[in-house]
Amino acid sequence: MRKQIKVVDLKPGEFLGQDIYNSFGNLLLRRGVLISEDFLKSLQTKGIENVYIDVYEEKEPKLQQKTNKKINEFKQHNLSHQEFNKVYKEIIFELKRTALRGKYNKQLQKELVSSLVDILKIVFATNANNHIDFYFKCKRLQDNNMYTYESHSLNTGILCAMIGQWLSLSMEEVVEVAITGCLHDIGKNRIPNKILDKRSKLNADEWKIMQTHPIIGASILTKTEWVKPKTIIGVLRHHERLDGSGYPYGCPGSDIPLYARIVAVSGAFDTMTSNRPYATAMNPFAAIANLKDQSFGQLDAKITRLLYEKMLVSNIQNKVELANGDRGTIIYLDPANKSKPIVRTDSGYYDLTQKSAPAIKKILKV
Repeated sequence: MRKQIKVVDLKPGEFLGQDIYNSFGNLLLRRGVLISEDFLKSLQTKGIENVYIDVYEEKEPKLQQKTNKKINEFKQHNLSHQEFNKVYKEIIFELKRTALRGKYNKQLQKELVSSLVDILKIVFATNANNHIDFYFKCKRLQDNNMYTYESHSLNTGILCAMIGQWLSLSMEEVVEVAITGCLHDIGKNRIPNKILDKRSKLNADEWKIMQTHPIIGASILTKTEWVKPKTIIGVLRHHERLDGSGYPYGCPGSDIPLYARIVAVSGAFDTMTSNRPYATAMNPFAAIANLKDQSFGQLDAKITRLLYEKMLVSNIQNKVELANGDRGTIIYLDPANKSKPIVRTDSGYYDLTQKSAPAIKKILKV
């Protein structure tokens, strides 16, 4: 759908909805181009007052809607979990190829989609209550749970797909939002490693450079025909926040589409639960509680609540290691404080709502 907008109200990151010509009939901008700050200044300089932009409406998800028929069909593939390692390695390889092609401004290979679909078949062949376990299975394949571009991209994509299914999106949308998650940080491949790997806080100049990666990523994706506009916008705005405190443009919540909201929650959770050069991984219970706090004004409350509920409930009966070294099993979640469960160990019971109780250090392989 197209709508007319005044150039003075136009924001970088919109998609042009019509070809623009000068008074001599020469083409200035082609429909579908991503409006950058330079293009915006050019329009203003040339005295163009109004343009059309493409508007992509998001379908309101219905949490109680019956599972989409295509998702049911997807489940019928029922791939063997014995094939998991092979499928995992294939998509990690494709993500490495994607990173290199994006870095050198080449079209992205469509094999990434087929590899992603293969791993989603395994996800949706499992019971919905086990989806979070599958996500942590992927994280356990990482070297020392260390954050890398490929692992973070895949983990974020898988979480996006799970949330998409929980929101009862169509199968096409589930795959699209998973692709958005897999590609959300592709712009970082053009950020200097000395900034990405810095162990201390970024200075003002470094932070300014880091904040350009969503714009760079969206620009890379516009050069690949098979990437959908909603994915490009999702990548561009995945660091925007509902209260306008995000970047690169400080967009308010009304300008942040569904895919960007899903990626924001998924990417933040995976980052917090991974070891990085400058920070140790948080345990999932602490991370999800942190996200819940951010849902008051920054992150989408509905999406955050979904992940909060699914992640915590899925960990009942899982084994955990506590900060004091004890190992035990989660046996109960307090409805009033689900992020602090009761854990049974050989030495007794720990009620983690009590200040004296040790925190969960990590979830162990079942």
